[in-house]
Amino acid sequence: MADNGIGKEGGMAFAETLQINITLEHLNLGNCDLEMDSLIALLTILRYNPSLKSIDLSRPIPQYQHSNWMDDIAIHIAHMLEKNNVLQELHVQKFEIRDHGFMWICEKMQHNQSLLFLDLSCNRITRDSAVYLASMLEKCGLLRLNLAFNRLENEGAGHLATALLQSNSKLRSLDIRSNNVKGDGLCSIADAVKFNSALTELFIWGNIHEERACLAIENLLTIHRFEPEHLDVTPYRVDARTYLAESPNTLDKYAYWKQVEPSLRIQPTVDRTSSSERA
Repeated sequence: MADNGIGKEGGMAFAETLQINITLEHLNLGNCDLEMDSLIALLTILRYNPSLKSIDLSRPIPQYQHSNWMDDIAIHIAHMLEKNNVLQELHVQKFEIRDHGFMWICEKMQHNQSLLFLDLSCNRITRDSAVYLASMLEKCGLLRLNLAFNRLENEGAGHLATALLQSNSKLRSLDIRSNNVKGDGLCSIADAVKFNSALTELFIWGNIHEERACLAIENLLTIHRFEPEHLDVTPYRVDARTYLAESPNTLDKYAYWKQVEPSLRIQPTVDRTSSSERA
């Protein structure tokens, strides 16, 4: 259903359907012109839906006339994540989520062991709320976290590094592209992953790659901490100076639709989060 302008009425109809449907497992309502009322209805129903494993609600219509729109929706997301024990994948891009809302999500996620993939990219999360990441990742079951295109900066990256050093962090894939992270922040992440054996994918393109950060990433590849395709950057040298270039990577496997082969039609990605990933 993605990219269809079903609006408020369509969103409410899907909420009513999810009340009685116990077989639907995947639903994409991204860029469907959902409004505040339909989002609240969907998130309320999802608290107790017994079947849905993945849902994309990204890019709703912002309700700027409601001053507390961002916080209200984020709190509903948080309460849904606290109650739901079936959902494995949630996409909420461009929800205007800010620090107060992110704090709620981090707090309630500590009670969630079913969600494996949380996509919070393209929101307004800053370094101020990144401090809550450590306690969330320590207690929840997340395998993949997408925080791309927020404003974590160096301090937020430092909090993430602390979270990665938690001995029981299960996170395997971290996306912090375009977060205005500079050398110190990227170096703290690079240092942390040397002691974190769980993380297998790291995406950092679009940040400020000062040379010390480039050298730190180059060192991770030298010591075989990551497979080259599991990073979205590749080091190269010019005039005895190290830089990072964007490189082919595994990011496309998380796309809702992906090209299987150049000669084949585009097919949906199904069951990305199998039980074997949780072992």
